[in-house]
Amino acid sequence: RRVHGWLEQDSAEPSSYKTAMSEQEKQSLNIMRDTIRQTANGHYEVGMLWRNGKPKLVNNYPLALRRLKSIRQRLLRDETAHMQYNAQLQTYLQKGYAIRMLNLEVTTDQTYYLPHHFVRHPDKPGKVRVVNNCAALYQGMSMNSELMDGPNMNNYLM
Repeated sequence: RRVHGWLEQDSAEPSSYKTAMSEQEKQSLNIMRDTIRQTANGHYEVGMLWRNGKPKLVNNYPLALRRLKSIRQRLLRDETAHMQYNAQLQTYLQKGYAIRMLNLEVTTDQTYYLPHHFVRHPDKPGKVRVVNNCAALYQGMSMNSELMDGPNMNNYLM
């Protein structure tokens, strides 16, 4: 309810805000309103802001495999990073952010792999962060190219 209220409140004032929204912002706000739900653990989820309904992403397995091999090579050279990376992926699996799948389990006609890599922050030694790359291009397309920007919810100062 709080998030619904927040969406209503932010889109209701000031009145010039609604007229300043682009059609795409209005469409993305409607998708957010229509798909918002609270999960069993109390978190909120909203649907993906696809530009034209169902996305037209192509199977990018070759790109994802190439990226995975690159990560593997980096991890083979750095045992500490390897342990930290594995620990981070295990955390994702335990929290349900990711699931382990076999090729046989993929049942859709449209499969898209989300390439990722890992980074380390110099001020946070001992920690690896996994970064999803939604902008990775394959045959001229990326996940980002199929998603709309969300509405600008910042207050206008003028």
